[in-house]
Amino acid sequence: MEDYKISKSDKKPINQGLIISKILFPEQVSNVEESSKIYALANDTSRAFPKILDDDKNFYQLIHATRKGLPYKSLLNAQVLMPFSIQEWATILHISVRSIDRLKKERKKLNISQSEKLIEITLLYDYGVDVFGAADKFSKWLERANIGLGGVAPKSLLDTNQGMKAIKSQLSRIEYGVLA
Repeated sequence: MEDYKISKSDKKPINQGLIISKILFPEQVSNVEESSKIYALANDTSRAFPKILDDDKNFYQLIHATRKGLPYKSLLNAQVLMPFSIQEWATILHISVRSIDRLKKERKKLNISQSEKLIEITLLYDYGVDVFGAADKFSKWLERANIGLGGVAPKSLLDTNQGMKAIKSQLSRIEYGVLA
């Protein structure tokens, strides 16, 4: 089994919050000022995204975006950025694949609960990439059975809030070197 302990030298500089900008602001993300740190996916440095930091202003942006409903393009960006199939997104968002197709076809927004879930998953994914230092490393971790999560793959827990809390707790343990 691959060791998931991250040494300081393995970690690439990452500014937390990058991926959420691509989800919240799908039309404007290319206009957002880039920092000196980038978030690269699967060693593809040509795709870098601005990050949102955890502060009060951004907290309200998340609430506003949830209430307003995210556009379909946000879900489309999430499909590109995160390692989940359309069927997995349907399961995570508690909707059918056909409903996702309808959102696209009719150019509708996600409802409040779907928007909130997409934002929560995005924040969790962003945190995981920050902990592991690269999206490909975190994606592999999501796929593998995890003893700390009852022997199941973390990815299988993303459809519930309790599952996401358990994953976040496990990521925090990894981040601080508490693996037992």
